[in-house]
Amino acid sequence: MAKLGLGDLCVLTERELYRSRVTGVEVGIWTLDGQLPSHS
Repeated sequence: MAKLGLGDLCVLTERELYRSRVTGVEVGIWTLDGQLPSHS
């Protein structure tokens, strides 16, 4: 099971909020974090 910290959860939440506000744009997360890419 991947462990996520509060900062990771904030990044994922902000991505979803941004995705809901824009259209025609592919939204993703670029990270070097070992756990976050599996959720992005």
